[in-house]
Amino acid sequence: MSQRRALKFSNVNELIEDVQRLRRGYTQLGKWTLPQICFHVRFPLDASLKEPESTEPTEEQKKYQGFLELVIASGWPEKELDAPPPMRPGEHLGEEEIDAFLDSLGKLNVYLPAYVDAFIFGPVEEEKFRKFILAHAAHHLSFLVPMKVERRPDVRYADEDAAIADIERLRKGYAQAGDWSLPRMAWHLNLAVKARMKPGPHDPDTAEQIARRQIAQQVLAANKYLPSGIVAPDPMSPPADVPASAIDDLIASLKQIKAYKGEIAPHRIFGRLNDADARKLNLIHCAHHLSYLTAS
Repeated sequence: MSQRRALKFSNVNELIEDVQRLRRGYTQLGKWTLPQICFHVRFPLDASLKEPESTEPTEEQKKYQGFLELVIASGWPEKELDAPPPMRPGEHLGEEEIDAFLDSLGKLNVYLPAYVDAFIFGPVEEEKFRKFILAHAAHHLSFLVPMKVERRPDVRYADEDAAIADIERLRKGYAQAGDWSLPRMAWHLNLAVKARMKPGPHDPDTAEQIARRQIAQQVLAANKYLPSGIVAPDPMSPPADVPASAIDDLIASLKQIKAYKGEIAPHRIFGRLNDADARKLNLIHCAHHLSYLTAS
């Protein structure tokens, strides 16, 4: 059984690296997921990245600063504390919370004023506030243990329904072996699927596409993943903040292409393929990306 990690961050970059490692997959020992923790820790951070009007705290703020000083000196207390309502995360938070937290940490990494208006603590030296945030994050992230995730070696889809079933399993929870989350993969794959249904007329195949026809046949015969080294063009490279709704968009497009009766548009790399091969290659493309995710 996994044990809670003894975790301490000496700088913001170490925290960022740990969050990026965890988003690839983790075992959860506490009550909160990674997105929930990111929401909770980000709340006071985002409320504090501004200069205070005065560097002298009020009497009430001095009381709170006593807690801040204790955390800096000794780490987060083991006794469970009750988070105020605005800092309590909802049940169903997605990847966008992780991206938002990483964005806020990037701002903290370059913050220069000597004092910040630190939430309930009032004016606090920037270095002290940074240490407090690192201790707060370490406390919560210690309940998540990174998983070593391997790519699935045998993902194959007989049809669009099989691909949809796998996507539905993954959206309930997954470990990530590559750089893209499920929403980002879905965003990319949705564009590819919709491109197959683009109405004609289509340009003739180029010499380069014709030359790659043999590679396409090898991929189809093996019914395995696409060759390594293929880089998605910029318009098909997903942004970092893709919403979870991209998963539903992909499922809708897979259902649409299953029922599609028109001519399949040429592939951007391999050009024209017959209907059966074009559909099979589309499923291989889906399996290629989704193989980097393992249902948890």
